[in-house]
Amino acid sequence: MGGEPAAGIAGSALHPPGRAHLLGTDALGRDLLARLIHGARPSLLVGFGATAIALLVGFCAGAFAGLRGGLADLLIVRLVDVVACFPPLVLALAFVAATGRTGLWPMLLGVALSRWTSMARYVRGEILRHRGGDVWVSARAAGAGGGRLVLRHLLPLLAGPLLVMTSFGIAGAILLESGLSFLGFGVDPPTPSWGSILAESRATLDAAWWPVVFPAAALVLLLAALCAAAERAAGSETRGTPLV
Repeated sequence: MGGEPAAGIAGSALHPPGRAHLLGTDALGRDLLARLIHGARPSLLVGFGATAIALLVGFCAGAFAGLRGGLADLLIVRLVDVVACFPPLVLALAFVAATGRTGLWPMLLGVALSRWTSMARYVRGEILRHRGGDVWVSARAAGAGGGRLVLRHLLPLLAGPLLVMTSFGIAGAILLESGLSFLGFGVDPPTPSWGSILAESRATLDAAWWPVVFPAAALVLLLAALCAAAERAAGSETRGTPLV
């Protein structure tokens, strides 16, 4: 049972699920379960890494725009509008193609580039909403700078919404990574990813269903779990109850 994700077994091509291979084998005789387990790594790395970068860039851009105002605010808002005009898959694909390289890091940066705009808009809007409040005015009168205001007074108020955005952002980034891998712009072979496994299995769909169904089911279940976690976090934030 099991096996190396890149190692095929002679005479074991497209074996159905059974005791020797719990999820069957692919067209090259490679154990599908092993490939799914190893293929989860690039998806999760891109999901968490790209979301972290997107949150950081979006938070800094939105905070700078909200605090500075004027021309800086106008330029950042226009940049956000331009980036948001493009579908995330198209923007990430264009970035990866422009670098002329495939692999984990170009894909991670491409996904992050396409997903920071919603965070920037949200943080800018919250700063503009709180700028005239009593806490903001009192902190300004006490000599607090813009960075201290954002980190000490605004960031705790945004903890709940940021958690929700992070959960949805990870799900979106994983889906985007799968799309890029499916199109051949993901990690380099023979490293597996769920998107590349689905792409390789298209040719054998008429002969075997398991190389397509199991990777697709794994992707759907992971995305559903992340979305459910985001909805739970949003519900807890709305009720004002702590997350357990």
